[in-house]
This record gives sequence, C-alpha cells and structure tokens, in this order.
Amino acid sequence: GPSGNNFYFEFPIVNPKVAAKKHCYVWGIAGPFAGGSKQYNASAMVKVDICSARSNTSNPVAPTVVYFPPINHYPSGDSSFIPNPDPGADEDDGIILGAYLNGDTLESYLRVF
Repeated sequence: GPSGNNFYFEFPIVNPKVAAKKHCYVWGIAGPFAGGSKQYNASAMVKVDICSARSNTSNPVAPTVVYFPPINHYPSGDSSFIPNPDPGADEDDGIILGAYLNGDTLESYLRVF
C-alpha cells in the first residue's frame, strides 16, 4: 500500500470446503498502489496466511502476491477458489479463477492461477 508495509484488499475468498469454519488462507484483490507501485490503479491478487505467528501480533502481515496484472488490466468481478477434489488436499491446494479487463483493448479474459 501507499504507506509501506500496510496493504489493503477486497473481494476476499476462501476455499469453500472451509467456509464458515476455522481456516488459515484468504485470497483477495490488493490495491491501490499494490506491490509498492506508484500507480494508483496497480492491483494484485494476494494470498494471506492469517494463522501465521506473525498475524497474531500487532505487526502487519505481508501477503504473498499470486498475480500482478499488467498496468491497465483490472479485476472485473469476484474471483472463485476451486479446491483440489482430493479429500486429503491442503486448504490452499486449488486454483483461482479471476475475470480481468484489459483497459487498453477493452477485452475481458479469464485468468487461472
């Protein structure tokens, strides 16, 4: 975020297998100024481990950037987490589907990550 270690994110998603249960991972869209960019419209898909020892302190928790789209590419809706169907899969084992808009060509695309 613009203030150094702080970051903001919205459109949070979790693995639907753990929705409304204790879980450790949350994904969302960070921005503006994501990744320390000087561009207001810079955004990134991030993953945050809310169970890490660091998240249980007053120190900011650093997200893991999953996808940093090119400038002028914008998330255009909520993303979806599709979990690995294996019953023994870890909570963060799966894929994320996200719709993005290319602001230069005005074309949308589906990003899988």
